[in-house]
Amino acid sequence: MTTYLLQVAISWSIFLMLYFALFRKETFFQLNRWYLLTSLIAGLLIPLAKYISIFNFFGNASAVEYVYYLNQSFDQFEVSVTSVAENSTFNFSSLLILIYSIGVCLLIVRFFVGLIRIGKIYKNGVSTSYDKYELIQTKKIQSPFSFLNKIFIPQQMDCSDKITQKVLTHEKCHCDEWHSIDVLFLELLNIAFWFNPLIYIFKRELKVVHEYIADDYVLKSTDVESYGQLLLQNINPRSNSFLENPFFNTQIKNRIMMMTKIKSQKKSLLKYATVFPLFISICFLFTSCDKGGQQEGVVVQSPTQEIFKEVDQMPRFPGCEDVADKEVQKECQQKEMLMFIYKNIKYPKAARDEGLQGTNVVEFVVEKDGTISNEKLVRTIGGGTDQECLRVVRLMPNWIPGMKDGLPVRVEFKLPIKFKLEDKKG
Repeated sequence: MTTYLLQVAISWSIFLMLYFALFRKETFFQLNRWYLLTSLIAGLLIPLAKYISIFNFFGNASAVEYVYYLNQSFDQFEVSVTSVAENSTFNFSSLLILIYSIGVCLLIVRFFVGLIRIGKIYKNGVSTSYDKYELIQTKKIQSPFSFLNKIFIPQQMDCSDKITQKVLTHEKCHCDEWHSIDVLFLELLNIAFWFNPLIYIFKRELKVVHEYIADDYVLKSTDVESYGQLLLQNINPRSNSFLENPFFNTQIKNRIMMMTKIKSQKKSLLKYATVFPLFISICFLFTSCDKGGQQEGVVVQSPTQEIFKEVDQMPRFPGCEDVADKEVQKECQQKEMLMFIYKNIKYPKAARDEGLQGTNVVEFVVEKDGTISNEKLVRTIGGGTDQECLRVVRLMPNWIPGMKDGLPVRVEFKLPIKFKLEDKKG
């Protein structure tokens, strides 16, 4: 989880740096809106790219054998290492989880308070029809805003007034573009990633882009000077709710600057072509780091020989070679591996103290002579469990090598080892 959160942060940072360097000052407001939204989603998905392989759809999966519990009748199994959880006066992982949970709970409460506040404003207002939307006039607010398909204005504003018409046009654009959906999406992400300062930058920038889009829409039917004066007359309004799309906000200076800015030339659109190769590059970077530069499902070339993932006969842990029945022999050899690992592996104290549980996956190659090489962790829960798994794998005796076309070959092998804590009794 820590690795995932770190990779999300790195992805968001790269996308934001590109936005500030190339796109923020352009007048392609709709493109900027979708760039910010797509960047957020891409940042969440890119770290998961390592789990997706096109080869999975064609059955060319890596050759995997597992050690299993002896009472299981199927072939997919794992080593389970258990240990009694020790009481500790201080558990840093639990403290972090507690802090995170408190933050989430507070933001959930804040989110629903915002929705309830808007609901109360709606309930106490006078509702009329405006175009295809609902217009609510109320004494409960001082500044116009919109939320979903509803436009809220102070009761003292005259709907027939030209100034009010400009305000309504602005808020109507927010409704047409469904900007409130963006706001709600960002708030939900904010709840989950409240500890990440990048989410607040995304929120700020997206709301500014919303205003640019709505201002640009109003300027199709009015002049910049009179509209700019309207904004300046209300430069320090009181906000009603963080979930709203307000007409007046603290970004008025930037909005006026963008209104008077010369429209970006079409050739500037070429800048946005950098997004796709950047996306691919980040995916490749994370996938390469997690898999040690090897792509899952592909035959890996060593300097001299192939490493196979599928062979006629998989490598086998030594022992029970004198058993004639193949199924009985297989079960016996699996038992031998299970016993070997149970006897040698230990639950690291650091992992116990931090309450770490989960499954490590060790990858190694069984050579033609049965020796073990290229051992590494492709998944780890940390806390010293990775070093412990590698230590035990390196202690293994020579295996019976895998066979392909009647000849011994090098075969890649993956072994999951599960670490589980048991509560003390009594």
